[in-house]
Amino acid sequence: MEIAENNFLNNVKKIDYSLTLFNITYYCIVIILLFSGLSKIINPLPLLETLELFSFSEDLNLIVTLLLPIFEIILGLLLLFKIKIKTTLLIVSILFLSFVAFSIYVTVIGTDGDCGCFGNVIKSEFGWGMIIRNIIFFIFSIILYIKQKSLNKLNRKLVTELIK
Repeated sequence: MEIAENNFLNNVKKIDYSLTLFNITYYCIVIILLFSGLSKIINPLPLLETLELFSFSEDLNLIVTLLLPIFEIILGLLLLFKIKIKTTLLIVSILFLSFVAFSIYVTVIGTDGDCGCFGNVIKSEFGWGMIIRNIIFFIFSIILYIKQKSLNKLNRKLVTELIK
């Protein structure tokens, strides 16, 4: 009986630790998405100016400038209210991967300036710092996507042991 009790307590500690790390990372991603989207809605000009550096059409630049912040806010709200978490985390991972690719591209071609990622609220210049930041966001989102599945398994195991 004592061994079973120790196993149970170890599982509870493992779940508690994993859940705490998961939640910290999860809500950091939520805050990043909401903050980034809201700052671009408040001041879309830095993003529009960044897009104008490239040879995209003016219409495409306007569409991206209008839709990207709305998309980020929707993803942040879906995660905040825990709606379709698995699918939303996958979409967030793809979004962050596209940010990684974009930041590498603009750094390689030698573009200088602010990307407009956070409007005028936080200066975010092109370069290695932006690449590293975007890679970290991408890795966090992938970890959340993967861990979300394993945490569900741990929670089910815990509930099964509680019922016994």
